[in-house]
Parts: sequence; C-alpha cells; structure tokens
Amino acid sequence: MGFVKTAEEIKRIQEAVSAVEFNGGEYLGVEFLSDAGFVESVLPPGLEPLAAPKMSAMVCRFKGGSCGPFNGGAIYVAARRGKIEGNYTLAMYMDSDNAILFGRDIFGEPKKLAAVGWNDSGERATGSIDRGGVQLIKIDARLREGDTLTGAVGQDFNYKVSLAPDGIGLASDPVLTLARLEMNVSRRRVGKASLVLHGTTHDPLDEIPIREILDAQLIEADFRASARALATVPAAEFLPYAYGRLPDWSVFFEEWRSGKGRSHVA
Repeated sequence: MGFVKTAEEIKRIQEAVSAVEFNGGEYLGVEFLSDAGFVESVLPPGLEPLAAPKMSAMVCRFKGGSCGPFNGGAIYVAARRGKIEGNYTLAMYMDSDNAILFGRDIFGEPKKLAAVGWNDSGERATGSIDRGGVQLIKIDARLREGDTLTGAVGQDFNYKVSLAPDGIGLASDPVLTLARLEMNVSRRRVGKASLVLHGTTHDPLDEIPIREILDAQLIEADFRASARALATVPAAEFLPYAYGRLPDWSVFFEEWRSGKGRSHVA
C-alpha cells in the first residue's frame, strides 16, 4: 500500500488495468455530420477519414469499475486505419483524477478535468460538460424505447504521447492505440437531440462545424475494454496535434507577464 508496490500488489494492479471494466454506465450520445475539410484537418498522421464526415458527442456516467466512479464526455471523429474503422478521440473530459490518469496513461486518451451535468426524466435526457466557466458540450435529447443492442462493440483510436523534459518537442514517437469496447447493454433509448458546442482558447470546440444532427441514443450498459498498440507516428509530424490536445500554456504565461493573471497580494 506504500510508494513502492510489492509483487503481489503489482499483480493485482495489472489485472485491473488489463481486464478493464466500466460498470453501471449511462451513455448519452449524438452523431452529426461535419465538414470533410475540417475532419481531414484534425485527424493525425496514421488515420484517414471515412467517406462521410461523421462525428459524435457524448456525455456519460459510471458507477464503478477499474478506475472507480466517474462522469465524463467526449468528442469523436469517425476514422479508419487500413481496414480498421473506429472513432478518433478529439477531446475528452472527466470529473475524476482517477479516470483521467487511467485513460490517459493506458489508452492515450486526451483527458482534461471538467464538471459534468446530467438529467434523465425518461422521455428527455440532457448532458453537459463545463470547463473554465464555459459550457463546452450540451446534449438535449428526446427519447423513446429502442431495441436492446446485443454484442455491441465500439473501437476508439488514441495516441500515447508525452512532452520532452526540456519543453521542446515530444519525448518520443507517439503510439497509435486501438481500444476495443464490448458493451453489455441492459436498456437502450433512441431519438433525436440538439447539440450545442462552445469553446475557449484551451478547448476550441466552437470551431467544430455541425452540418446535420443524426440519431441520438442513451444506453445503460457495462463496458469491458482492451487496448493494443497499432503503430508509431514520427514525433515531429504529431507535434501540432499534441499541442492541440493540451492547454495553451503560453496564454497563462502572457497573462502573467502582462499582470492580468496575477492574484492580489496584500
């Protein structure tokens, strides 16, 4: 239980992070069509867009599992690598540091801390993500009972990446990963939804074009996840996308130098 784990503790931890479970889940998602040019511009090296510029937004909450209870949300871009189709995680938000560290350090998900809103009255469900005083994502869905999915599987593309210690470039070539999500769905509601995206300097979700809202669904399910490495990407090629996943620290620095970011000292 200390700072240096025993062999028994390591074995127990590795079992938890290799046979991943997210349990008691509620997942409110909406698909939409964006612009082909935008989709192509945000997909990093190693991924290609699908024929239709499809994206999706989601807000979720889970009661427990491999990283404990958490609430979160994300924006995805439909993509492929060769014959493998999945969703590239463009932005992701969590309200728990346990969930942030888990997904970021294992899968390479670009997670940030945020507040998550959720309300489900049966026929109507809403979910929201708030960060930096701005509501970045708002989903408002009207739902009806739908067919329960059997054998549902999702696949997510992510990149494991770290910055160089001296702050210039990346420490190594990023690893493109593929997470496979198997869902045991107990209930599924389907319908239509509205989607509103706002942005800040650090989270420019307002730059995402929404051309047509497609279907929405709310599923209640337990998830089983596994991930594997697909390829490495040259660090220099991925650098613009790496910085796009992170806060723009230069803004904080400039605010401090100009005096705008300094707190009052008595």
